[in-house]
Amino acid sequence: MLHALLSRLMAGILWSALMLGHAQYASACLPTVRTVPQAVQQEITRLEANGFVERELKGGEVHAFRISMVQGQFLHGVVEQKGLDVVVTMFGPDGKQLFSTDSPNGSGGSEPVVMLAEASGEYRLEVRTANNKAPAGRYEIKIISLLESTPKSRDHAAAQRVFEEAYRLRLQRTAASRQAAIEKFEQALRL
Repeated sequence: MLHALLSRLMAGILWSALMLGHAQYASACLPTVRTVPQAVQQEITRLEANGFVERELKGGEVHAFRISMVQGQFLHGVVEQKGLDVVVTMFGPDGKQLFSTDSPNGSGGSEPVVMLAEASGEYRLEVRTANNKAPAGRYEIKIISLLESTPKSRDHAAAQRVFEEAYRLRLQRTAASRQAAIEKFEQALRL
């Protein structure tokens, strides 16, 4: 039951992304060939709307990116994993962690970056390996949209946060946490 609910939820989130970004989402899914030079990897890189960066990462490394946002702005991005399982963490202008995501898709697929800016300023996105001893692999960050929020985008961001909470509960592997996870997955699906 949980797997079926999880599949429906992911399909709903993807449908919402398609409805929000139409051509932007489709173009973000196209393969790209640009690679950032090795020397730039130690710096904090600025990400812009409709931008992308591809990099190599190995266990124990952390890559940091800056995104300028104004209060109420909606960010929809994705980190495509290319043979490397990554964890994506977002920090607010005050340096406090806003969210961390590690989807149950291993070293392939994507990690969503979906949020509403609660304050104007520089946000920091960090990408690190899920396993500190992981061999080198590649990932790509794509900013699909960075726009003024709408009711749909607010629901999309809320659904993503509830989904992440449900997934964390599911990992606790107790009867109570599994029931709470199901309720959260259903709440995310409604959003």
